[in-house]
Amino acid sequence: MKEVLKKLFLKFGYKIVNINSTERDAFKDQVKLTDNNSITIFDVGACTGSVTLQYNSLFKKAVIYSFEPYFPSFEILKKEISRFNNVKVFNIALSDKTGQIGFHVNKSYATNSILETHPDSGESWNHEALNTIEKIKIDTITLDDFIDQNKIDKIDILKLDTQGTEYQIIEGASKSIEQNKISLIYLEIIIMPTYKGQKSFDEILYLLRSKGFALYNLYNFSYTNLGELRQVDAIFTRQLIKYSYINAKGG
Repeated sequence: MKEVLKKLFLKFGYKIVNINSTERDAFKDQVKLTDNNSITIFDVGACTGSVTLQYNSLFKKAVIYSFEPYFPSFEILKKEISRFNNVKVFNIALSDKTGQIGFHVNKSYATNSILETHPDSGESWNHEALNTIEKIKIDTITLDDFIDQNKIDKIDILKLDTQGTEYQIIEGASKSIEQNKISLIYLEIIIMPTYKGQKSFDEILYLLRSKGFALYNLYNFSYTNLGELRQVDAIFTRQLIKYSYINAKGG
């Protein structure tokens, strides 16, 4: 799998280099790559709020928008952040269309998704967490529409963990990206079959590169029992942001 990834990155103009054996911390890197004063963070797929709280502890002056479409999870999220005036929560899903859509509620709510569970997901993950219990309707909105409606000037960090629909959310942010309103994207990329219709690693890489983003680094590698890469997190930055950071650090 390592060789496959190396060839894939070379195809897109990247070379994998082993800088050191210590796994990098995605949140520390986001602090390094971001101005810590008065930033705006979108936590999309916030679930019960653990990442929202982590961002809130790292970025003391941030305004955080957290999105969770599944109402029971949203209620926990709302309770967890109730003492913080700088965090705003929304019981809605971001997607490539504004309206309503079917939503799969699974045995583990952390695996809930707009996408249907893939029949081979059990082999990829070795458990029944993705088994669907019920299908409900949820509200959706594009990032472009949300930004317009709420008059948001910029998003310094866009975190996406939406169980296979990250590609659609990025497509729904095309206008905002063209207007340079989004600086950094931190997202989960699922490799092994988990949801029907999930985009492949190279499709996500190409989409972001075509929109002016450069891959900064990979984090939180997850493997099957056979050693196959099944999921990874990634940071993408605007080319300008990336090279400004490198120059400022003297790299």
